[in-house]
Amino acid sequence: SGENLVLPHGQEETLTLAPQENFHTVAVDLGPALSGRLSVEVWAGEVLLAQGTSVVRASYLDRLVIIGAVMILLVGLLIFIRKRVTKTDAGTIPYDDPLQRKEGERS
Repeated sequence: SGENLVLPHGQEETLTLAPQENFHTVAVDLGPALSGRLSVEVWAGEVLLAQGTSVVRASYLDRLVIIGAVMILLVGLLIFIRKRVTKTDAGTIPYDDPLQRKEGERS
C-alpha cells in the first residue's frame, strides 16, 4: 500500500514468486504528487518475512522531451511560413478601383 500514489490493482497486490525470482516491478501512479511512500511486506503463508517502505519519486524528463519536441516543431513551422510568405505580399489585399478601369472592362 502507499500514500500519494495509486496501485493499478487497488491498495494491495498479492502475487506468488518462485524461489529464483528476486525482483518484481510494481506500476504506480503518482498523479499530481511529486513523490509518495510505498509500503512493502513479504509474507510466506501466514509468516511475515520482511517489511519496508520505499520513497517513489516522479520523473518529468519524458514530459520535458515532449514539450521540447513540440517547441522545435513550432519554431520550424514558423520559419517555413516566414520563408514562404514574401514581404511584399504579407498583409496586403489587392485593391480594385472601379474608377481606374478602362472602357469596356467588367469586373
